[in-house]
Amino acid sequence: MFCPKDFRSARGRCEFETIARSGQSYVENSYDLKAFLKNLPIDPNDIQASFDVVALYPNIPIPKALECVRGRLLKDSTLSERTDWNPDDIIKLLEICLETHFKTIDGRIFQQIDGTPIGKSISGPIADIFMIWFEEEYVFNESNEFLPYLKTWKRYRDDVYILWNGASESLDCFFWQLNYKHPRIEFTIE
Repeated sequence: MFCPKDFRSARGRCEFETIARSGQSYVENSYDLKAFLKNLPIDPNDIQASFDVVALYPNIPIPKALECVRGRLLKDSTLSERTDWNPDDIIKLLEICLETHFKTIDGRIFQQIDGTPIGKSISGPIADIFMIWFEEEYVFNESNEFLPYLKTWKRYRDDVYILWNGASESLDCFFWQLNYKHPRIEFTIE
């Protein structure tokens, strides 16, 4: 993964990954989710569902994602203890990394002009940081009228596990409401 040498934590993890793991919905992988679910009380009337973000990486709006990263970096009171890089320099480097992505298909060169590049290691953490903002804004926000029904919302990148304590009609309404929150973020449901 792209990560300046002095922008790594003491454990060697890139700081972008550390920020991406800071969301309240974060699960590292299916084993982490399984361990979480093992201790989750599920009532007979609860509904289990999964939401999937359609084409997450190419639909991440780069300006908003960089704004989200900048906000996280500015709020990080210990950033200066871990790196000499300031938030503006980090954002400038991210802009360069995200705007200069080329793909060769059948001998032709294409430049990706929007979204995070599929196959670039920085894309995952940037997508996670954007999704943390989305969740804070639209899912975990107190103004979300469906929040009382949401017992669990756990996400790994574009896959979300939901435990719902309400009617299936209200889950459908929540699903459709989320699909209208941001023009680039669309969910499917199972």
